[in-house]
Amino acid sequence: MTLCGAKDLISSPPLTHKDVENIITNGNGRTMPEHFDPKVLKAFIEAAPVFEEIFEAHTDLSANNKMEMAKNRL
Repeated sequence: MTLCGAKDLISSPPLTHKDVENIITNGNGRTMPEHFDPKVLKAFIEAAPVFEEIFEAHTDLSANNKMEMAKNRL
């Protein structure tokens, strides 16, 4: 299983980055850390703070875009 594929599957319904990170690194019964190449998992854990920043930046942008669209409808 690829890390990206697992992240997409885990994120339906949408979860926070922290929720997905926890599932990938600790498991949830369906997805387990052992499913991934140890080197890839280690790299994911090391890069997780950067992923969190990206997630938060896009979450904020999405919320701002929704607010702007709502204002434009008025």
